[in-house]
Amino acid sequence: MNYIKSLQAENSKLKLAIQNTQKEINNFRLFLVSPKFSGVQSDGTKKDWISTGDLDKRLIEIQSTLNESEIF
Repeated sequence: MNYIKSLQAENSKLKLAIQNTQKEINNFRLFLVSPKFSGVQSDGTKKDWISTGDLDKRLIEIQSTLNESEIF
């Protein structure tokens, strides 16, 4: 494969990785406004706490999007 073709292939791969990562970030933002984190608890307090375990899991999923593309 000549140099220009290899650069074009790498560029396409990077663009796809960026698109997939942007999609995962948007999904994560939707997750943060889901019923799990909004509303009122039974005692009347606002239900906007965050589980660090859930956040870590989602961040790992986002990171794996980049790792799957084998570009970094």
